[in-house]
Amino acid sequence: MKKKILGVMLSVLVLLVIVIAMAPAKTIWPIVTSKLPAKFQAIQSGEISGSIWNPHFKQIAYQNTAVNNVTADISVMSLIFAELKAGVVVEDPTLKLNGNLVATDKNLKVTELNFTIDAKRLDAHMEFPIKGLNGVISGLIDSAFFTSTGEWLSVDGLGSWDNAIINYLDESLDLGNFNFLIKTDKENNLLLVVSDNQGVLDLKGEIKFTPSKNYLIDVTTQQNLPSELETWIKSFGKKQNDRYRIQWNGKL
Repeated sequence: MKKKILGVMLSVLVLLVIVIAMAPAKTIWPIVTSKLPAKFQAIQSGEISGSIWNPHFKQIAYQNTAVNNVTADISVMSLIFAELKAGVVVEDPTLKLNGNLVATDKNLKVTELNFTIDAKRLDAHMEFPIKGLNGVISGLIDSAFFTSTGEWLSVDGLGSWDNAIINYLDESLDLGNFNFLIKTDKENNLLLVVSDNQGVLDLKGEIKFTPSKNYLIDVTTQQNLPSELETWIKSFGKKQNDRYRIQWNGKL
């Protein structure tokens, strides 16, 4: 009797998997969003093609950010249970992502997320007194945990900004290449900490993002600078311990 019951249960499970697997790709979206924490269920999608386990999204948008050309490799079995497991690839012209996620209605975990960003993409989010950014920002997020309210709990990774250029006034400042660490502190602030920079500024310091989505730039530069650049830095920085200290804060 037990074997018969087990056989029936397995047959039903297999049938359910087959039905899900044969469903058109567009049916996956409400299933996917229902598995996400409440804060992320406001995410929206454009045209969907492909299969239910390997859907392609023409565009995905969340709040004020949109990315194009998104492909997911979804574990169909995970949809039967109370979670979503998927590999995600983004091939947007200004943003490349490749990583894994596991989501439930209580939290979201991202692992092994490789990223490449055209620095110009960040221009719209800048409140710092510059005209724009150039270069390529890339790196790896080893792991990142988010709560149901969208707050990060723990983030760990590293990155680099290659051929970094800041456009200010009518000039362009070549920062060279620099590396940074990505981590959270005891107060659950997200930190980008400069670990190496051999450019003209000899930049040191960090950018801090708070759970309330405020940010604080706190960096220092060397004092031996070209005259026009030094004049610009003096307009918002101050001398401290033989370096210029720059502090700037704003809201994301």
